[in-house]
Amino acid sequence: MSDFPPEGGRAHLFLVFVVLFLISSCVKVGPNYARPETKVEPTWQEADDRRVQGAPTDCRSWWRCFNDPTLDRLVGLAYQENLPLKVAGVRVLEAWAQLGVATGQLYPQTQQLTGSVLREHESAGTPILGTGVASPRFGGLLYWQSQLGITASWEIDFWGKFRRAIESADASVQASIADYDNTLVSLSANVANFYIAIRTLEKRLAIANENVKTQKESLQIA
Repeated sequence: MSDFPPEGGRAHLFLVFVVLFLISSCVKVGPNYARPETKVEPTWQEADDRRVQGAPTDCRSWWRCFNDPTLDRLVGLAYQENLPLKVAGVRVLEAWAQLGVATGQLYPQTQQLTGSVLREHESAGTPILGTGVASPRFGGLLYWQSQLGITASWEIDFWGKFRRAIESADASVQASIADYDNTLVSLSANVANFYIAIRTLEKRLAIANENVKTQKESLQIA
């Protein structure tokens, strides 16, 4: 007696499986994300100034416009040695790993491969079980038995919780990248700001020394 359902029953089960798969691909638990409305001015306050350019430009290395090799070297050194920047970079990698874990939930969660090999040798003259006949005198009998099994379990994403988890993980990746960019911009701005402040103080100190020299000469003339 066969344990498999008849052809009509198998076709019915296949149809039910297809319907469930199509339904599960359309259903998601919870509301869809809606970006909050943010009021932003369409133009800058200085849009009428001719010196302001509204066209897009590549400003990733904006500090290079000063043509100062020392500033370029300091910014590069800050990128290599700044710990908060490294932490932000590691968080980006962590978010990518979490996205990979969430994506893996759509595939079989448990996979198992088993196998076994049995080798049995009967000595010459040993009676064969159930026959009463002895095995050959020379060499005996050699038996080989092998088994191979594959097991996989998979939870159908009927309510869309796995897809929601993927959307959440993807949003976390985008947020971590934005946080890294924010740290990068703040770091380069702080380095340039302190460097310009130091150069300004050095220039003011040089001007003050020149004024002292001029005042001494005026005193000698007086």
